[in-house]
Amino acid sequence: MTKDLGAEFIVSQFMTDAKKYVEAGASYKPPVEVKTIDAVRVVADEAFDPKNPDYKF
Repeated sequence: MTKDLGAEFIVSQFMTDAKKYVEAGASYKPPVEVKTIDAVRVVADEAFDPKNPDYKF
């Protein structure tokens, strides 16, 4: 069975990470985009395979 974590949960994880970076004095730019596709808001995460960095999912 697959569990949908929900966009709100995923975005909150990125926001938590961003806060930690800022508190440490580092810059943070998450590799995500928020888009609306066919009236549905989606969060797109850029991913790659470290063994094959030229391949994009």
